[in-house]
Amino acid sequence: MEKTGKFWVVHNIIFLIILFIFIVFYFAVGGNGHTMSAWISFMFVLFAFAFIIVTPFLVSRKRKLLSFELSLNLVLSSVYFAASVIVAVIFIIASLDTNVKELAQRFWIFIPANLKLFGALAETFLKSHISAMMCQLILAGLYGILLLINVVANKQTAEALEKRQEEINYIKIASSKLKLLMDRVNDKEAKKKVEKAYDTVYSSPVKSHPDLIDIENHILHTINALESEITSNNNENIITLVNSILNDVNERNIKLRNIN
Repeated sequence: MEKTGKFWVVHNIIFLIILFIFIVFYFAVGGNGHTMSAWISFMFVLFAFAFIIVTPFLVSRKRKLLSFELSLNLVLSSVYFAASVIVAVIFIIASLDTNVKELAQRFWIFIPANLKLFGALAETFLKSHISAMMCQLILAGLYGILLLINVVANKQTAEALEKRQEEINYIKIASSKLKLLMDRVNDKEAKKKVEKAYDTVYSSPVKSHPDLIDIENHILHTINALESEITSNNNENIITLVNSILNDVNERNIKLRNIN
């Protein structure tokens, strides 16, 4: 998590520098006399940068997903920001009535005459504030769709990981408790029963199902009761409880096979 946080900070500093260079460029070439298309482009660049800042708040809090999801979301946000800046620079230069624009127009002398009409149409397109708005909206729309798909997919993955962890917890908790209890049993017959219960639980399928929650909780509750009886050294009750655990575990495994 610390490495991810440092990466995010460095990433933001780099793009903040890019944003600063863009702002300097914007006011250096046109001051406050920019056209509407240039201002629209400028505002969309700020909008794109804002999403780089909020990206970490769109990721799952699951530790196993955090680094991967944050990296993927930052890639999407970074590509969108870069594309927005490029489009903005094109529209800003096209809107200028300065030597920068005249220099760009001189390149048409190297272009065949039959393509000059295309050049004239392109110039008209780039001067329009509607064109600037549409280009930036298309970029924002594509980014929004990809980001939404990614967020939804990661949410489903996070839920699957959480479910998987819950399933693993039943086997992990039950088997670890039984393993600890084995060393505390003095009676040989009772100890063999506890060992059998441990082997049965440990070898049970990790996968679970919502319909099995009650019986799994009952198994864990019985193991807790078994611990009390082992402390009391009541061998008869130990054997009874272990038999109950074995029956419940076998019933749980049979139900799981039928469900699948």
